[in-house]
Amino acid sequence: MEIKRDAYLAEEKEERDNLIESFKSSINKTKNLHANLLFSTQSGHMMLKDICRLVTYIDPSMVHKDWRDLAVCLGYSGNEVKCINNLKGNVYDPTEIVLQYYAATKDDGTIGHILQALLELKFLAALREAQQHIDALLIEVESEKVDLVETQAGEKGKVNENKISNVLKAADFKPLVPAIFNPVKAKESTVKTQPIYREREDESIQTQSRTPQSKKSSKQYCKYAMLSFASDGYSTALKVAAALRATKNKRGLPIGVLMLCENENQILDNPGQIIPDLMAKMDFIVPILTEGYFKALKEPDLQARLLDERYIQFINDMLVSKYIRDSCLNIQVRSVIPNNAINSVYFREEFIYHTILNAWKSEDEIRSLADSMIKSNKCVITQ
Repeated sequence: MEIKRDAYLAEEKEERDNLIESFKSSINKTKNLHANLLFSTQSGHMMLKDICRLVTYIDPSMVHKDWRDLAVCLGYSGNEVKCINNLKGNVYDPTEIVLQYYAATKDDGTIGHILQALLELKFLAALREAQQHIDALLIEVESEKVDLVETQAGEKGKVNENKISNVLKAADFKPLVPAIFNPVKAKESTVKTQPIYREREDESIQTQSRTPQSKKSSKQYCKYAMLSFASDGYSTALKVAAALRATKNKRGLPIGVLMLCENENQILDNPGQIIPDLMAKMDFIVPILTEGYFKALKEPDLQARLLDERYIQFINDMLVSKYIRDSCLNIQVRSVIPNNAINSVYFREEFIYHTILNAWKSEDEIRSLADSMIKSNKCVITQ
């Protein structure tokens, strides 16, 4: 019996060793391929799909790791993992978000690094499925079916102690990345924020449609609200903006309303810096919840004609990050649902489980919303 047992153990060890060597070979083949190829090539997308399927839905235990461990292994902080966890569910796949932001923010982050992390965490099933697409991916890259650029990698660009001299990456991959994952460095910022806003004591934020400079510089507001909407919510956004701007406090000061599309030229100078700065000065964020809003929340359209629609996910992620940092306490988000969209929006899982959107008013209750803003205590959204 002992002889048979030892033979079985030896056979199992040999099989495991061969499998590990196969995985190491796959890692070596992809050490020069940037992680963004997972999102910009057909074979990469198939690899991504298999990884997400076999990492996201595994039951974590003392033996099995989960997507959070993968995030930490790839360099995410605890707060960043919490931010992703808040988005998970039927709308967001946390493993996909982990890999997407990794691909977007790590210049030397390769598919090899991801496969190495899967090996270290013993996601062997995910590795086994993913490596089936590697040869097809190499053929796709070599056949120049995707527009590639070559970048230099530093000391961090290593897999199995082999230094990488260069990394091939897709040239046109640039998703919207929340500030918590990709903060803008002050020394690299050349933001022209003066035309859009100053401090509250000398406010010049463009809260009305384009008016003469002399009028803007002297305008004062009692509260500040930023609207977030897709193109199918634009008409409702105009109604909300008009109602808020027409509402005044006892001193006769109106609510200042910011719409990105009214400040497009200035914001496009550096949206990653300017939009968070603007949000930090707002008392309220007002999402207009429509089918287009939830579509943009799930899959941002960088080519959307309306600037406000392009940055729906970016703004939402900033709000979620604050919500987490504030221990899930209430923040000043006041949603508006158009009358013809109430039935479709109210029963959407993205709405039901997205806590920060649940304080809402219908289109008929805009005046009530404006009055509540006037009476509320100051609560500025800070980063």
